[in-house]
Amino acid sequence: MIGLFSLFAEDAYSSYLHLSVTDTVHRNESIGDTIARAFFGPDFDLLTDFDFNNQAQVDHYWDMAKKLDYGDAFSTDLSAVQKAGGKVIFWNGVSAPCCLDQDLLKYYTTAAESVGGLPAFRKFASFYKVPAIGHCGGGTDPVDHADRLFERLMAWVEQGKEPGAIVAHRGSGASSVFADPLKGTVAGVAVPAPVGDARDFLLCPYPTIAKFKDNGGDVNDAANWECK
Repeated sequence: MIGLFSLFAEDAYSSYLHLSVTDTVHRNESIGDTIARAFFGPDFDLLTDFDFNNQAQVDHYWDMAKKLDYGDAFSTDLSAVQKAGGKVIFWNGVSAPCCLDQDLLKYYTTAAESVGGLPAFRKFASFYKVPAIGHCGGGTDPVDHADRLFERLMAWVEQGKEPGAIVAHRGSGASSVFADPLKGTVAGVAVPAPVGDARDFLLCPYPTIAKFKDNGGDVNDAANWECK
């Protein structure tokens, strides 16, 4: 069987959201020199010049987003992905300062409506919250979560195995392909390496969450956690 697959991470969905103060501030601080000036002109400062009460500016933002194909809204209708036999894993860090996990959850639950509800949606699309991760990295998070998620996505597409609970790691147990914790880079982009002692993280597919079994075991061992 030929399947489609996609790892839909925190940065990828931000343009689904309506224009918000948080999103605007993030855009200006990180990529404002390119986006704000591309949208509004070479001397435009998004933090000081953009007025949310100015409908003409808001309309111009969306017009330019469509024209440049950047920052436009993603459709929540994923019925075509379902019909094509595609598989999707969404994930978001719960400590990201700009791209909130609740916003991606809103997208996920809204998209579920396009295929008749969450039970049908979960057959081809899963959503995971990754604890303690900042924006793309940095924090006390696992270092290999993207690798473990992608491995499960491949197994879902190629072998038909649903991803279920996933164990990610920080420290000596971590094995990362996409990030280099020694150099602090992800695809050539500087991202601070996670800090803290070695431990496991149990990542659970929505709507389940990781709960400690309270069996007297080590909280750093994923075997003592379960998705409920």
